[in-house]
Amino acid sequence: MERVDTAQLKARIRREVLPKRLAMSGSECQAKSLVIQEKLLALPEFAAGKIVAFYMAIGKEVQTKEMILQSMAMAKRILIPKLYRSRTHFIWSEIRDIEREMCRGDFGILEPQERYVRAVPWKEIELVIVPGVAFDLKGRRIGFGKGYYDRMLTQLEKTCLRVGLAFEFQIVPEIPQLEHDIPVHKLITEKRVISCLLKQG
Repeated sequence: MERVDTAQLKARIRREVLPKRLAMSGSECQAKSLVIQEKLLALPEFAAGKIVAFYMAIGKEVQTKEMILQSMAMAKRILIPKLYRSRTHFIWSEIRDIEREMCRGDFGILEPQERYVRAVPWKEIELVIVPGVAFDLKGRRIGFGKGYYDRMLTQLEKTCLRVGLAFEFQIVPEIPQLEHDIPVHKLITEKRVISCLLKQG
C-alpha cells in the first residue's frame, strides 16, 4: 500500500511541477541555466573532479550543453549516458566532440553515436550531474518514472558526488522516498546551492 501511495504522490508532484517548466520561455530557461552553470563550475568539488558524468537536457530541463563545453575546456573527461530501448539500463560513454559525436537516440535524447562509444567503468566517475522533475531539500528526487537514474545512482561509488540541477520552482516541501531511492548530495538552482545531506536525518 505504501508503494502505491508513494507512486500516486510522485505522480501528483509531476503534474504540479512540469507545467511550470513548460510555461517558461526559452530565453528564461537559458538565462537561469547559465546562472546555475556559474554556480556549478564554482563548486570546489567540481574543480577537483576529473571525470564528470552529465545528462543531455531535453525540452526545458536545466540546459547542460554549455556546461559540458566549459568542462571540456577545463580538461575534464566528460561522460554522457548511452541508453538502449531494449535494455533497462544505460552505459556511460566518454565524449570528446559534442558536435560531431552525438545523435538522437531511441528516446529522442542526444547521446553518443554507437561508433563513438567509449564505455567508462562506473567506479571511475567522481561527480555525476543528475536531472529531475522535482527535488526536496533533503536531496530526494522525482524523475520521469522510467527508473534509469534511480538504478544508476545505486551503482555509483559512495565517494562519487551527486549534484542535482533544478530551477527554484522545482524544489518542493517533501518528496516521498522508497527504501532504494538515493538522494543527491547537493542541489543547485538559479538562487542557491543546497547541501542536502546536512538536512537529512
